[in-house]
Amino acid sequence: MKLIYTLVMVAIIMHMHPLSAQEISHYNNTYFNPLEREIYRPGTHIHTSVRSFNMDALNTMLNVDSLLKDGLATPSGDLNFWQRIFHDDLLAWENKDVSIKINPLFNFSIGNEMNEGKGTWNNTRGVFIEGTLGNKFYFYTDFVENQSVFPNYIDDFVEQRKVVPGQGKSKSYGNNAHDYAQSTGFISFNPEKWFNIQLGQGKHFIGDGHRSLLLSDNSFSYPYLKFSADFNKFIIMLCGLNTVI
Repeated sequence: MKLIYTLVMVAIIMHMHPLSAQEISHYNNTYFNPLEREIYRPGTHIHTSVRSFNMDALNTMLNVDSLLKDGLATPSGDLNFWQRIFHDDLLAWENKDVSIKINPLFNFSIGNEMNEGKGTWNNTRGVFIEGTLGNKFYFYTDFVENQSVFPNYIDDFVEQRKVVPGQGKSKSYGNNAHDYAQSTGFISFNPEKWFNIQLGQGKHFIGDGHRSLLLSDNSFSYPYLKFSADFNKFIIMLCGLNTVI
């Protein structure tokens, strides 16, 4: 039996920077590992418990590009095709009113389960597109397609429930592998500097640390509608989430 589960969430959040329709961070925690020390430093005035972050607000307080690329060897001069994949936007176009970026997403890994000697691997390919329309609209969308061989404890979960944790429905692929996909996307609109509306399908995270008891990003993407209003040092957020169980 399918159940429609709807959550309407209201939060009043201490906040210290203006809303904007510009770049919004990715929801996942690992993306922010190089920034964690600076984000939690006293005086940054960032409400760390609510993600995604407003990247423009972070840039006003932190040199985000420098922190994310710290320790990475970055080539100089004109970049060839392969260098652009790893060090810059693969495709980008911008004028005074419109900007758009297109980049690949990939994750290739191989491993071994120590107790039983089972070989594991992951093959992820995808693409994401983001851009701005004037100073009021921001949009983002991505799609990834995956094949994976998991450790036995995850494999047992997938075989029993036919879903991959945090990803969604799975089908068998080859010998002991699983094939699954996910897509996310949203449109962000600022009718006023203090008011933001987001409509999309994705994930949210409320809490500090790797997991949250309130709202975790360890789930499949879901449709949502979110309103945020900035009143000086506070944000009032209303978020409606809808999913099928």
